[in-house]
Amino acid sequence: MTDLGDIEGGGDVSVAWDINSAGQVVGYSYVPGACHAFLWQEGESMHDLNDWLMPDSSEWTLFNARAINESGQIAGCGQNPDGQVHAFLATPIAANSP
Repeated sequence: MTDLGDIEGGGDVSVAWDINSAGQVVGYSYVPGACHAFLWQEGESMHDLNDWLMPDSSEWTLFNARAINESGQIAGCGQNPDGQVHAFLATPIAANSP
């Protein structure tokens, strides 16, 4: 068993929902006032997926990451700018992509 911690500045509750063969873990962590979706990888701290949204002005809030596949795509639910809760699919991009 591994303690994944929580999102920096968050509370004391984190829930993991899925893990892929690369050891990437997704779930949610409670931060003051809300739950935020996270990605955790061995040797790194827990990452708030909301910090990685592109474009930065998307105004989505990702609450919960429920699944991660072998390609690193993450499925979960979040709130769009209109206040509606919807499913999302996040696809990773290369760090040096434009």
